[in-house]
Formats: sequence, structure tokens, C-alpha cells
Amino acid sequence: PRFRTPPEVLAVQLKELAVMHGQAVPLNALHESTTERPEIPDVAKNAVREIYRRFAELEAAEAPESGHRPLHAARHTLRGAPCVLVGREFVAAEQVAVTTDVDCSPLLHALPEDLLADETMFRALGVRAEFDGADYVLALSRLAVAAGGAELEEDQVSLAGKLAKEAAQFELTQEAKRGMFLPNSSKKMVRAEDLVYDDAPWLSSSMNNVQFLSAEVSNEVGAAP
Repeated sequence: PRFRTPPEVLAVQLKELAVMHGQAVPLNALHESTTERPEIPDVAKNAVREIYRRFAELEAAEAPESGHRPLHAARHTLRGAPCVLVGREFVAAEQVAVTTDVDCSPLLHALPEDLLADETMFRALGVRAEFDGADYVLALSRLAVAAGGAELEEDQVSLAGKLAKEAAQFELTQEAKRGMFLPNSSKKMVRAEDLVYDDAPWLSSSMNNVQFLSAEVSNEVGAAP
């Protein structure tokens, strides 16, 4: 039989390709459009697609009823690492969903149309069918970490509002609720439990030592967690 490269080796190669081409970067410049990133060379994109093809081949070779998960080792190797090529950047599989109704990039992404044919393979690597509440809460936490206590840009505040609205559609665990960050009226990300909804703006200006929820986040969304 033809020799096949072990999936965990392919996973390491994929991680190295992402790092080599400068796409494994922290989200500390969220206002930058992905279109401003340098184009990934065709030779690198072709190498990535070849790895995807081999992953898909390995996944398809196993009958679902066998119970064997051929990409389990690869998924473990790639957990949290940029590995899905979305436009001009690599993002972690956990930050990608097959179906998403709301654009929450650059924190969460839809699986590109040109990769949908290998949906089963990408799901085996950790791509979501749809994002759930925990994914939106984690994205808010990543936004807070990226901001580092600084004021958010207007589009980032808007993004936080969208993430919060989506998270509010789910019944969150207590752990998720405690870990949720939301923007305050000063455009800074703080723990949701430390925020108060500003339902009397004519009085709030005279209140000290109170952190109000950003107007980008509705009362219902802010109360949901």
C-alpha cells in the first residue's frame, strides 16, 4: 500500500506553514482589515491545500461506524493553533464555523466556500457546525485580552455588542457567566458582573465609582448573562 504521512506530522507541517508566513499573530490590531495583510504566496497556499487534501483522504478512508477517529491526533496537535486558511490569514479551527449568520470577524469566522466540500474533515479538526454561547464568551475574553485595558475603537465596541447579543441567545453555564467581559461606557472591556445598565442617564453622570454598560449592548443582552 502507498505510504501515508501520519496525520500528526501533517498537523505539525501545517502549523509551521502558518508561522512561516507571519499569520500566527496575536489579535492586538483588531481594527486592521484582513485585506491589509500581505498575500500568502501561491506555493504556500498550494502546500496548505495539499495537507487539507491528505487530511480529507485520511478521514474518508475510515467508515463512520468503525468508531476510529483518524484525525484525533492531528486535532490535538492543532488545538488553539492557526490552521484554517481564511482569506489572507490562518485562524484556529475553534474560531471557525460551517454556518454563521453574523459576521464577527476577526474573532470568529465562517468556513470559506472553497473549503466547504471538506466540511467533514474540518469538523474532525475542531471547526464548529455553528458557534455556541461559550464560543461567543471566549471571543469576548480574547477581545478583552487583546485590548489590554485600553479603550476600544468604535468598530471594536460594535463587535463586542454583536458577540454579546449572540451569546445572550444561549443558556450559559455559571463558569461562562463569570468569565464574560463586556464594554463599559468608557469603551473598556470589564467583567459583566461589575457593570450596571444605565437606565437613568440624566443621573448617571453624577454617580462615581459605578461602571455602566456600553450603549452598544442592550439592557436585555446585558442582563442575560
